[in-house]
Amino acid sequence: MGGPLWALPILGGSPRRLADIEGQGGAWSPDGKKLVYAKGIDLSLADTDGSNSRKLASLPGRTSSPAWSPDGREIRFTALDPKTRTRFLWQVSAGGTNLHQILPGWHAQSGECCGSWTPDGKYFVFQAPPHGASEVPQLWATREAGSFLHKVNHAPVELTSGAIAYIDPIPGKNGKKLYAVAGLRRGELER
Repeated sequence: MGGPLWALPILGGSPRRLADIEGQGGAWSPDGKKLVYAKGIDLSLADTDGSNSRKLASLPGRTSSPAWSPDGREIRFTALDPKTRTRFLWQVSAGGTNLHQILPGWHAQSGECCGSWTPDGKYFVFQAPPHGASEVPQLWATREAGSFLHKVNHAPVELTSGAIAYIDPIPGKNGKKLYAVAGLRRGELER
């Protein structure tokens, strides 16, 4: 899956093709100088115009939903385990080193997906079903930064619950609001 990557000005104007790169789920670096994007099993990095593309990481399953840390040092993304068909969060440095799974063993049956850091870098929010793959996704957060006197507990905390599914969380620029797509499964019997 994927296709040509384009940049579209927010305030209007003509879209521009980003060189010859193809993929899906791109994200600009905090300084606006780099673009990370997913393409199949690869996570790649390019300049803002799409030039100088290089592979950052490869996994056995499809990658998606890359997100930069606010300091631009780390990139988190989702990878699909091809054997279990379960999605997990991964992290790699912007230099392509230290590739590792974020929450190994947590929600191993249902997986997690699609996260973003708060602007201050203190929290990472993402979606995951609370108990099993048959449940609707809810929003979760992990604390990322502590202080000199406080040790950080990285255990995810559930932010939402109930029958409404929440996906694709994005923290507001001021760090006081959290936006997400919400939906309710609905069935209908017709004759």
